[in-house]
Amino acid sequence: MSSERSRSPKSVLAIAAIYLAAHLAFLAPSLEDIDSINFALGLRHYDVAQHQPHPPGYPVYIAMGRTAKATLQTVAPSLGSPRTESLSLAIWSPIAGAVALVAAYSIFNALSPSSMAVWATVLLAANPLFWLAGSRPMSDMPGLAVALVAQALFLRGATNRRAIVIGALIAGLAAGLRVQTACLTLPLFALALFQQRRQGVWWIATRPIAAIAVGGLAWAIPLIVLSGGIDSYLVALGSQAGEDFAWSGMLWTTPTPRRLLFALWETFVLPWDSVPLAIVVGVVALIGVLIAWLRQRRAVLILALAFGPHPGAIQPQYINLTITSH
Repeated sequence: MSSERSRSPKSVLAIAAIYLAAHLAFLAPSLEDIDSINFALGLRHYDVAQHQPHPPGYPVYIAMGRTAKATLQTVAPSLGSPRTESLSLAIWSPIAGAVALVAAYSIFNALSPSSMAVWATVLLAANPLFWLAGSRPMSDMPGLAVALVAQALFLRGATNRRAIVIGALIAGLAAGLRVQTACLTLPLFALALFQQRRQGVWWIATRPIAAIAVGGLAWAIPLIVLSGGIDSYLVALGSQAGEDFAWSGMLWTTPTPRRLLFALWETFVLPWDSVPLAIVVGVVALIGVLIAWLRQRRAVLILALAFGPHPGAIQPQYINLTITSH
């Protein structure tokens, strides 16, 4: 092993520490949009039907926020309620960002062991959306971080059965942080189970599948109870889904050329705030994917499996995850 590669883990920890320090001083000073307001209301009184917070409910994220809120009220009782709630939610984003960078490095290194995995981690840290998400009072970054940890463990699953079980438990809990994480974790979970198929149906059912079920039930049961039963929860969930489909302007619900162009603009240009810069990033990303496909096709296929199914898979923070150490 080269001396450069042996220093890589320390380099990654340094990158994560710099990311954390750079964001702690610039946490969102106030609630920024309707979703963060809903989260803050959920810290006061949890009621999904009243959008406190909005469905699907984010019970794990609210529990994290309440933990931070109780701590802040103890150490800084003079802060006003809105400020305390904003900080209670936002504080988890830079912490999660640091964890996400370490987990991302583990994924890069598992796919292509190389010192260049460190530079791929730097690219991810510098991504505008990833950088911005590290200071917001939202569940985006915590959800991504936990999902990446589960993915990193699943990639170890080919040779480490314990990693699959731990990853499954984390994946189950992650869905209570942000339900969309299931799109990131379940495909690699299925791959890990396939790689360990020789362990037999009994082991698969009583270890990894049981672990992911326990992780999910740990937040799903309290969520249903607090919502007044399954029927009340489904009504609230259906109401939110109707609003999303009616007002969000999703490409798959409005498959028109204009909507497609606007989606491409929002995804590839707007986050960079510069057309020339967006073109440079896009070209470099395409070159990176092409080189990876020619040199290490397996890595590209695993990344496609890991991030392709996610509804936001074409967003720049996920594009960076395809420019690995190639």
